[in-house]
Amino acid sequence: MINHGIKNKHCAAFIVTLLISSTIYTVPFIYVADEQDTVTVIDGTTNEIVTAISVPPLTVTSTPTPFCIAIAPNGTTACAGVNQFDSNTSTYASTIALINASLSVPILTKTATLIASSPNSIRTTCVAYTTDSNTVYVGVSTGTSPSLIFPVTNVAGSPTVGASIPIPDATSSPTDIAIANTSNGETAYFITDAADMYYMQIPGNTPVALNTTGITSNLLASLVIAPDAQTAYAIGPDFDSGNGLIYTIDTSTNIITNLLSPITIPGETSPSGITTDGTYLYVTGAGTRNLYIIPINNPGAITTISLSAIGQPNCLTITPNGKSVYIAYKAGDVNSYPVPAGSPAGETISTVGSIASNSIASFSQSTHPPASVSGCKTQNTFLLQTDFINHITWTAPASGLTPVKYKLYRDAALMQPLATIPATGSLEYYDHDRKPNLTYSYYIVSIDASGSRSTPISITVTQNC
Repeated sequence: MINHGIKNKHCAAFIVTLLISSTIYTVPFIYVADEQDTVTVIDGTTNEIVTAISVPPLTVTSTPTPFCIAIAPNGTTACAGVNQFDSNTSTYASTIALINASLSVPILTKTATLIASSPNSIRTTCVAYTTDSNTVYVGVSTGTSPSLIFPVTNVAGSPTVGASIPIPDATSSPTDIAIANTSNGETAYFITDAADMYYMQIPGNTPVALNTTGITSNLLASLVIAPDAQTAYAIGPDFDSGNGLIYTIDTSTNIITNLLSPITIPGETSPSGITTDGTYLYVTGAGTRNLYIIPINNPGAITTISLSAIGQPNCLTITPNGKSVYIAYKAGDVNSYPVPAGSPAGETISTVGSIASNSIASFSQSTHPPASVSGCKTQNTFLLQTDFINHITWTAPASGLTPVKYKLYRDAALMQPLATIPATGSLEYYDHDRKPNLTYSYYIVSIDASGSRSTPISITVTQNC
């Protein structure tokens, strides 16, 4: 399971690719952290706004501004990092807002405070989920030294803010963070506005600096991890040359493999993403107002798409189904483009609406299999005949899209359908006329109103009722 390519800072973007073995993706949803006090949710199939979620102020005189957002790998929650300014005391605070993302209309469920009050200009800059979806790591620029990373556990239940982790370079602030299961175990990577790169084993939580000697970027603004978790890409501008530079990190050795010869893009760049098959990097140029599409296997063959007719790109995300890239602009427009070729001359394929965005994230709500299944053997005898029966029961999934029916199969390939059971009735099935000395397996699939199916849950019946 990979939680990768998360963009978290102002004028940044988010990609969360949900690799859940028990689900099949259906409806993509896009979350936009607004410059106001809301998180806007967009249905990626219709490009209509589903809801606007208000983020609560810390005090009655505080103004909350969602600044970064991430979505759990299992799609159950979303976490927005929020900056709070209290106009009465002229103090700053850092909080997070947790959203139930498994509902058809998501709602705010909980908040947690990282730093309650400070005279310094605190900024919540980046957020990423661990691969088990239980913990978020949140970067906070404290306005003094050092800046901090906060782990927050049990985000789907009662969130607990853990001990803060200082950034080793006390003069820098975190700009982006991403987490993946690499060959070394679960690892967090984060970058800073001083062009530093760090990795941190989880749960060890001790930052280790990568060797960045010779790096020419003035700062690093964007970080993505490939779907196979073997490579990370750190992206930032070189103010002297006016170009954007992309550095490649081997996650098995934590060595920057192209330190002295990074991939070069015309114009200063920041928001970025990677396609779900890992074949293309997408990078926007705020100054050039271009979208750059970079083939991973041939980084010199860059495709450039002009966005100048629309405005300055602010953040982007690629949907988990790999079909669309959503770009939010400084002026407030949100548009979608096809992947991987982009749209001719930056033509707007679909305009979602005017949302003054700080950041954007996408995920797909899915149809889940039954939460549990059980089975037992029984029999009915009448005169000289015995009917051997397998009794199968299951429970509805706890999250995801609501099933309208369930389909039972006898084989793992789902080629031998057995029965279709409506979701409104008893979730059980009696399989009659079984052979007494054979062992039988059953596979159950959830099906939603659109016909989308989950992957199966299975059981082999061995116990007596």
